[in-house]
Amino acid sequence: MTAIGVVGTDFGFIVAADGRVRLDDESRSHATPEMLTQESDEQQKNFPITDAEKNLAYAITGSTGDPRGFDLLKIIPAQIRRISNRRFNDGCHYVKVLSEKINEGINDAKRGGAIKAFPQIDHLEQSTGWLIVRVFFVGYFDRIPCFVRADFVHFGGDSESRVSAYAPRYSILSGSDAVRREIYEDNGHVLAGSRFASYIKDLGSNPSLDDAEEYARGFIEACSSSLALELDEARCKGIGGSIHVAEITPSGFKWRVAPKKRETA
Repeated sequence: MTAIGVVGTDFGFIVAADGRVRLDDESRSHATPEMLTQESDEQQKNFPITDAEKNLAYAITGSTGDPRGFDLLKIIPAQIRRISNRRFNDGCHYVKVLSEKINEGINDAKRGGAIKAFPQIDHLEQSTGWLIVRVFFVGYFDRIPCFVRADFVHFGGDSESRVSAYAPRYSILSGSDAVRREIYEDNGHVLAGSRFASYIKDLGSNPSLDDAEEYARGFIEACSSSLALELDEARCKGIGGSIHVAEITPSGFKWRVAPKKRETA
């Protein structure tokens, strides 16, 4: 599980994520020492896409790897390079085409044996399907702001990609829904009397980038807290570690808090 905060403002976007990676309980029960080396509190989950046309960031949550050789964190950059010389109508069109290529990579890995089975952990609401991975894309395409989500899902067969676009001035808190509902109402307003009061940030009507960072970080820290473990242990035990924060404006992509480098044995 991953906690991500994505916030669009009039001044740019903030993307924040935790750094923890943990095997799921089933995988951990029969994991080899080599498989356990995949676990970390310093995993990068936000990444830039920058060229003359694009000034974007993407953040990933879900099942990104398999010990048999599948690594989505390598597939996505490969597909970005693959379509780098193509022309696109706008940011949403770019993400749609990129998502189709990523989806091909996921299915190729499954057919080739690099993925044993797609996960059945995150059930899609009002559906029989399951989420494999979700990727948020935000930033500027030809200096026009865009905010797009790509879901990779399955219904017992192949992976399918689904793309949704949002207004640029939008915010998403992805992680523990139970924790989020203890902090903010569905309309985004602060929940009065919250047990997580120290993590709350009211964005107001015209938030700055500093406000947006505080809002995103506060949610991630809340999901990493001992109180969150009491409320939603199944999800929150996989959230924690170092938080990294990216800022994307018309001027470019920069780290407000850079991801830490993973230590290797």
